[in-house]
Parts: sequence; structure tokens; C-alpha cells
Amino acid sequence: MKIIENGIFETARHQNDFSQANMNDELLCDVRIKEPLEKYLLLTMFPNRFENENLLNIYYNRFYWFNKFRNDYIYYYGDDNLNLEQQRFKILEEGDRFSDIDWNIIESIQNQNT
Repeated sequence: MKIIENGIFETARHQNDFSQANMNDELLCDVRIKEPLEKYLLLTMFPNRFENENLLNIYYNRFYWFNKFRNDYIYYYGDDNLNLEQQRFKILEEGDRFSDIDWNIIESIQNQNT
């Protein structure tokens, strides 16, 4: 897994439209959790903006940033009233579509962000 560099995210942020994300806008305004949430949303909603990355690396990065957002949210808000654990499970299930996925990388991401 290669973490996508901040400069690439800066380029991808051009013309953000997270209105289709169906989420509370206050979450995107909370500076404590904004960065991982925004990066996860960019990778999820606009993967074509990361054209130099392969789909598996985009998947790993999506999981990384979602897991970071989830852990930060629980740290600051105290519990998982957004059903983030259920969403994380859905993202994990998406990994099955990659024949060359390395589940050890996923496990490592889970362990480093908890």
C-alpha cells in the first residue's frame, strides 16, 4: 500500500461537491475530523480524480482514511451513533472484488488506527 500524498488530495479537492454524501454538514466543518473524512469522501465519490493510482491502492487508502475518521469520531464524540462500524464492515466487503488484495495490509491499518 502506498499512502496517497497530500498534494494529490489538494488537486483532487477542486470543485468538491459532497452534497450527494448524505451526511451531516457539521461533520465536514469539524476541524478535528475533517481531514480524514474529506479524504475518504474524495476517494469514494471521485476516484477518477486519482487517475495515477490503481484501484486497489485507492481501496486501501479509502479504508485507511475511513478507519482514521471512525476512530477520531469515536474519540471526540464518545460513541458510534453514526453506525460507523457497520460502514467499515461494508468497506471491508468491497475488498472481495480484488483478487490480489492483501488482507494483512487491511489488518495492519485496523491495528495502527485503533
